[in-house]
Amino acid sequence: MKGDENLNMLYTAGLAAGIFFGIVLGALIGLILSISKEVQN
Repeated sequence: MKGDENLNMLYTAGLAAGIFFGIVLGALIGLILSISKEVQN
């Protein structure tokens, strides 16, 4: 039972990290796109 708990904790941490990195990556890409658009104008 303890092994399952560790696996569940690892899965939850991985999910949280994935969501966090997804948001950071999306924000970074949006920022880069807006900057490149401003430079072109």
